Amino acid sequence: MKSLSLLVLALIPAIFVSCNRENSDTVQQDLIHQSYTLVYNGTEDKTYARASYRFSNAFGTLLFLSGGANVQFNGVPMDWKNLLAYYELEFPGNLTNGVFEYTDADGNLFTNPVTQVDSIAFPSTFTNLTKNGSSASFNWVGPVLVNGHDVLVTIDGTFEYDTQLFSSTNPNGNTVILEAYKINALGPGMANAWMYRNFTTTLTEATSAGGSVSSRFEAPKTQISVQ
Repeated sequence: MKSLSLLVLALIPAIFVSCNRENSDTVQQDLIHQSYTLVYNGTEDKTYARASYRFSNAFGTLLFLSGGANVQFNGVPMDWKNLLAYYELEFPGNLTNGVFEYTDADGNLFTNPVTQVDSIAFPSTFTNLTKNGSSASFNWVGPVLVNGHDVLVTIDGTFEYDTQLFSSTNPNGNTVILEAYKINALGPGMANAWMYRNFTTTLTEATSAGGSVSSRFEAPKTQISVQ
């Protein structure tokens, strides 16, 4: 039941956004917000390049590129994902850099490079958590954080809706602290754990609506015992 419930919840926003989008040539081109992401998924050993467009700002109406507008990554046209309302390309392995090239309906070209963040992985010693009212911590495998980067850990226990989030933002740090009350909220048994290193910055070339370019390295998923 838990997996089914999580699937339903995950699909609701995707279905919602797929029904609320417009063609990009119906809006003022200088008010199109650009968002680009380069994601490496360590569990799949695949890299995803993604691009999305909204009217006016990061929370505006999603846009489908039309009227001659298009987007490429490393010179390859990106595929439109109708359900999720964004553009995407997939690559094998860890693609460490690339360039997004967006041409709007007026023929203006916007070029934005992206570089993948450093790798990250769970230590082999991170195998269990104890619900005893105490916090826990571990040092990840990989370089320390640099300014502006962050690490996010997600642990999904056996209870319904018990997913807990943990984070680290300290420059030069390599430790994730797991708060006691969040550990106590996890259901006992085998839990899935994910870890992400993230970085987001402003665009090199943007319209007046602005935008962002992000990179994310996702460590291979692991399982831990919660007792």
